[in-house]
Formats: sequence, C-alpha cells, structure tokens
Amino acid sequence: MKRDGLTLGWGVGACSWPGLRFSSAANVDLRADGTARIACGTQDIGTGTYTILAQLVEEHTGIALDKIEVGLGDTALPVGPILGGSAATASVIPAVSDATRAAVKMLLSRAVHVDGSPFKGAKPEELAMSSGFVPRVDESAESGVPYVRILEAANMSAASGNASAKDDFDDPLKKKWSIHSYGAHFAEVTWKPETARLRVSRIVTVIDGGKILNPRAGRNQIEGAVVMGIGHGFVRAYDL
Repeated sequence: MKRDGLTLGWGVGACSWPGLRFSSAANVDLRADGTARIACGTQDIGTGTYTILAQLVEEHTGIALDKIEVGLGDTALPVGPILGGSAATASVIPAVSDATRAAVKMLLSRAVHVDGSPFKGAKPEELAMSSGFVPRVDESAESGVPYVRILEAANMSAASGNASAKDDFDDPLKKKWSIHSYGAHFAEVTWKPETARLRVSRIVTVIDGGKILNPRAGRNQIEGAVVMGIGHGFVRAYDL
C-alpha cells in the first residue's frame, strides 16, 4: 500500500498473559492518631503497589489516603511476593483486604465491650466502619463516632489485623477455566526506502485485563508496554 509517496504497512498482534497469584502476608494497624499502616514484604518498583494497597484500606475503612502509610521492601515485614509476572497486585490484595477486615473486626469487638463506648452492650455485627467512623450498619457514617474514640476508650494504640493468602497454582478453577488477560495491538507503519526512514504512525491497543483497581496506573503500564514493543520492533526491523 502507498500513501503520500510512502510505503504503508498494517499489522495486528494478539496477546495473552496468565493470571498469577503468589503466596503473601500482610499486617494492618488502625492507629489511635487517626492514621493507618499497612506492612508487607513485597516491593514497589514504580508499578503503583504503594497506591493500590492504600486504596484498599481506604475502601474498607474510609480513612483518607493521605493518612495511610504503606511499609514495603523489608525482610522484617510479613512475607510478600516477588515483583514479577504481573502478579504482585493480585497476590497482595487478598492478604491486605483480610488483614484490614481483621483490624476492623477487632475495633468493633472492643466497641461493644469497653466502658465509654456508646455501643457498649450491642453486637459487633450491628456495627460497621465507614469514613473513619463507627456507626450502626443501617445508619450513616456521621451518626456514629470517630473510630479513634473507641481506641481511646479501650486504651489501645491500634486495632491490628494479620492475614495471609496462598498461591493459586493448584487452584482447580485454573484447570477448568482459562484465567488470563487478553489484548490486541493494531499498528500502522510507513517506510521511505530512499532514506531508510521507518515511522510508526498509529497504534491502537485494546486490553481486557480484568478489574483494574487503579486505572491511571493500569493505563501507564499498557502505554509503557506499547512503547517497549515499538522499540523492539524497530530493532528487529533495522537488523533485517
């Protein structure tokens, strides 16, 4: 094909990647100063692990992101997965989510037992945690009390939760179903043989990566992969 005196080429490539999950563990503290801390021995090499883990605790508790500390990358922390195979997020999410639920469960248990709590004598399942408050499950967050008041009444520095998650390599679902991310890349290139000028004029990428917790980080990863693919393609082309 030709366009504006240039040779025009179109190409399409399909892609897939298995959904992997390694074993992981995490600790979550809901602290009496109104902050929270997540601890896990995994790493963040710029792929957004810090942000995603903070988002998880925010979703479960309503504590603002700027009040959530994430501790990673230390062998003294609960065992975390390697950062590879696009598996770290899926590996850590179950452990952090369960650890957060365990911390909230401890908090609500104290709320129904300690003197000075407006919920003393109630049942833990009648309470919830939302927006940093402890209300009754059928009421708004603001109708409850700040969770730090429960900790103060219980003379606790933090409500803590620990959890672990196993890898899924022996998951029977994986033997029955294909658990992958899928995608397709469409490329348009132009070639000017007189000067050996090769240009990528258009790229269209479609990715089905399942549920994306952080769309901005997910988009960055996809765009970065496209740039890597273009670079590799140019090397191959000029080698030929």
